[in-house]
Amino acid sequence: MNESESLAERIRDWEKLLNTSKPLLVELPQFEETHTQLTEVVEDVKAHADREQTLRGQKAMSVARRKVLEDAARAIKAKLVAGLRGHFGTQDERLLEFGIPIGKVGRRVKATQAAEVLTPPETTPDVPVAAPAAAGS
Repeated sequence: MNESESLAERIRDWEKLLNTSKPLLVELPQFEETHTQLTEVVEDVKAHADREQTLRGQKAMSVARRKVLEDAARAIKAKLVAGLRGHFGTQDERLLEFGIPIGKVGRRVKATQAAEVLTPPETTPDVPVAAPAAAGS
């Protein structure tokens, strides 16, 4: 058997063998039991493949639901952490009991972005410079 064949191709091959060999069972009764066994096993394979497909769909829905729940948990956790930091303060050691790191509040800004915010842009005045007064006037 070629390992690169798909399940559908293997089932087609088995069913072709079963369908084409069925008329010969009258002439070759010694293969009737084997033919029946293969028929039953092929039907079991198809039923199992159908169950797998159903489970794949259920798994996809379950994973999507879990992700929604995780997002909700993260949002609620953020509210609770913010409340505890507001109650105890951001530097209080008691926060560690809740698994909350102390001193870390808000989002960190990259050094280059912070420098841009803190350093005002250099501008040149748009006021025209007066020419020096002529001597002797």
